[in-house]
Amino acid sequence: MTPVSLSWIGPCPDSLLEGWAVLRSRMSDDVPMGDLTRTAVPADVEAVRRNERRMIDQGYILVRSLARADRDAVGYTEILLSRHDPEIVHQDDTFVEERMRGRGIGRALKMANLRRLMSLPESDSSRFLQTYTALPNAPMLSLNRAIGFEEADILTVLEGPLG
Repeated sequence: MTPVSLSWIGPCPDSLLEGWAVLRSRMSDDVPMGDLTRTAVPADVEAVRRNERRMIDQGYILVRSLARADRDAVGYTEILLSRHDPEIVHQDDTFVEERMRGRGIGRALKMANLRRLMSLPESDSSRFLQTYTALPNAPMLSLNRAIGFEEADILTVLEGPLG
């Protein structure tokens, strides 16, 4: 079962939407949150569409790739390019189903997305690509370093009561 990568610009094609939503939900469950009290919000099809509309309304170009094995969605990644400030591009989620990890799917998805990004005229003035990876996620840190990311800062998230 060799995964196939599909890439596009903009909202998720209807034929891939259900798989995209399932993976987004699994990503929410998989992200290490430490002691934060945030609860994961399931990403159903409607939530995916609402998020796409919100991002597009805010001026983002969505650059996306999805990996499928047989007919199952097994991984995805997304880049956000701001039409208002294209100098810094944001590599958002990258997720691969646990059972499919270690096969180079994340790398293939990120590389496909970078190629798609560079094909956009709007990326001509882009200078930096930023991403965030949890420190315990050694495989993703390694992949990001291997494709040219350098550590620029360590993000600390703080939480406290209101009132």
